[in-house]
Amino acid sequence: MAIVPAHIMRSVAGGFDNESVATTALVATFYCWVRALRDRPTARDGEATADSYAFGVLCGLAYVYMVSAWGGYVFVVNMIGAHAAALAAGGRYSSKLHRAYSLFYLIGTAGATRVPPVGLAPLRSLEQMLPLLVFLGVQLLEAVEVERRKKRLTPAQVWKRRGGGGGAGAA
Repeated sequence: MAIVPAHIMRSVAGGFDNESVATTALVATFYCWVRALRDRPTARDGEATADSYAFGVLCGLAYVYMVSAWGGYVFVVNMIGAHAAALAAGGRYSSKLHRAYSLFYLIGTAGATRVPPVGLAPLRSLEQMLPLLVFLGVQLLEAVEVERRKKRLTPAQVWKRRGGGGGAGAA
């Protein structure tokens, strides 16, 4: 990133402004997000790990730092929301994703609303609705996952419940 010409101006090699600080916050947020989703060989059945909790919280805090440093925070929340949605749509959903995204979204949004220029924009702005919809969808998927584990449902039954819950959620 330091050698890409577009970023040189925004780094310590170029001029200094709030975007220089935001570059560190952006990278920290994405690092914590990816780290929260890292596979652990000892985890069974996609269950949440201590890393998904810890790095989910750190990701949310890094996002709050990003919000307070730069107005481009919308890019970060949308990219993480789009990544979580792509993982869920691609069949890579797990409780680890639920815990990491839920912690990121709740801590990050709560913190973002406390930054004076931002206020309630994360909840009102149309450009930030994708992450909110992903958050609600992840909650629905986790409810089905919990039921699947309790009742030992077959994959066909799980897809039927996901479809029924999605239809009810859309209504």
